[in-house]
Amino acid sequence: APPAPEVGRFSYHLSYPVDGHTMTYESPEVKRILEVSFQTPEDNVVLIPNNLLRDELLEMNLCIKKLNQE
Repeated sequence: APPAPEVGRFSYHLSYPVDGHTMTYESPEVKRILEVSFQTPEDNVVLIPNNLLRDELLEMNLCIKKLNQE
């Protein structure tokens, strides 16, 4: 299959509460965003361990920002 087209450059900010604290992950620029469907990402993935789940629910805030194209 032909490679998927790139859809742009983005940054992200991910946060979620754990035991009264806020865990935060940030990336000034995501390496590469591709438009794909039904595929598991192979690189630049944020995995959340099962032990952070409380009552099988994890409320997360995710902000994705499209960066200016140069």
